[in-house]
Amino acid sequence: MFKAPGPITMSTRIRLSLLALLALGLATSACEGIAQTSDAERRIASEQLVIKAYSNEVLKVDALLAQFLAAWKTANEKKELKAYKEDIEANVLPALDKFVAASEAMPLGSTQLRAIHAPLVSAYQDAREAHRNFLKNVTVATMDAEYTKVLEAMEKVSKAEEIYLTSMAAYYKEYRVDLQQDP
Repeated sequence: MFKAPGPITMSTRIRLSLLALLALGLATSACEGIAQTSDAERRIASEQLVIKAYSNEVLKVDALLAQFLAAWKTANEKKELKAYKEDIEANVLPALDKFVAASEAMPLGSTQLRAIHAPLVSAYQDAREAHRNFLKNVTVATMDAEYTKVLEAMEKVSKAEEIYLTSMAAYYKEYRVDLQQDP
């Protein structure tokens, strides 16, 4: 049994009480740190599930994008305005519509992912509108001006894609997920 060196006085009791409170405070502080870490880990795990659901759809949507780009490339090889318009209407716009619809339907389970994804979808929606307006407004006399509008919309798509890829890389890194991009 432990024997105190002398009588326990009021000042010794106060010191012991303060020591006990200090120990309790340190223990509580350590527990709060553990709880905060656990909360952070839960948030990361939750966001990783969001990323997984999103990533599972990316290949399907990318395939639709490839179809649109191939159709647009083929249309741009046409030399006559009538053939070009027919190709845009028959192939390019339907492919772009499918891609935009699939992009709009992507699972966006978090505000952060939605903020990254939305500007890209918006740029493609604008490009789709530019193609539609081209079909409505183009004549031989306005061909250059109308085609320039389509090219400007596609340039905005290109810039939105750059921002999207940079933002996705940072987002994936923040939540400990490896982002694998095609070269």
